[in-house]
Amino acid sequence: MLSELTKCSGQLVLPEHVIPSLGHFIQLDTPVLAVGGYSEGIDKHAIQLRLTKRFREYHLNVLLIASNPCVSLWGDHFVPSFMFSNTLSENDKVRAFNSYVANLESRYNPDIIILGIPGAIVSNDPESLMDFGIISYEIALAARPDDMILVSPYGSYQEQYYPLVEKLVSQRLGVHIIRHHISKYAYDLSMLREMSFKSPVLVDEAAINKIVSESHHDTVANLYSDDELDNLCRCFIAKYGSYSEIGAL
Repeated sequence: MLSELTKCSGQLVLPEHVIPSLGHFIQLDTPVLAVGGYSEGIDKHAIQLRLTKRFREYHLNVLLIASNPCVSLWGDHFVPSFMFSNTLSENDKVRAFNSYVANLESRYNPDIIILGIPGAIVSNDPESLMDFGIISYEIALAARPDDMILVSPYGSYQEQYYPLVEKLVSQRLGVHIIRHHISKYAYDLSMLREMSFKSPVLVDEAAINKIVSESHHDTVANLYSDDELDNLCRCFIAKYGSYSEIGAL
C-alpha cells in the first residue's frame, strides 16, 4: 500500500480547512518528530509514511500531520491550507497552526506526533527562493518539534555539511536534527531552476548506502532501510520514554 500511496500526485481537490479560533498559545504534551527537507521534491513524504507505519507496528498511537494531502485518503491529517494562503497574517498562521495541532492532540491523545514540513527548510539558491523557508519557520514556532529528520538530496557531501546544516536548523527553527536521511532523488543545485521535480534523477539504494558508510557522522542514515528505520524508532522511544505513554513499551 505504501508504494501506491507515495505515487500520489498531491493534486487532490480538498475542502478548505476551517481556521481555528486564535486563542492563547498551547504547549503540546506529546513528543513531536518533524520531517523536513533541505530542498523540495526529495521524497520526505515517503519517510513520514514509513515512520508512521513503523511506530504503529510498535502499537503506538501516532498522529500524522503530513506535508502531502494524499494522507487524507486513509484518515490521516496534513498541513492545513490556510498555511499557504493570504487569508491570515504570518503571526496568525503560527497561532492558527498551533491551535490546529493542539485540537488534534486533544482529540486523538497520541503517543507521538509525526509532523511533515512542506517545501524546503531554507532558501538554498539565490534565484530559487523556496518561500525563504518561511512556512517551515512558522510550523516550527507553532508545534515546537522535539527532534527533526532532515532529508537531503543524494549527493557527495563534504563532512562539514552535516554540522553546518545542524547549526543552521538549530538557529533558525530551534530544533535538533537526529538523522540526516539521504534521499534517492538527486539533482544539481546549479540546475535547480531549470529542472522539473516531476521527473527526478533517481539513484539506487546501493549508492545511498555508499554515502552513508563513507560518512564519519553517525546521524547520516538510509531510512529506506528497515533496520535503520527501526533503530531510529527505538532511539526515539528510549529518548522520550518518560514524556508520555510512549514509555509503556
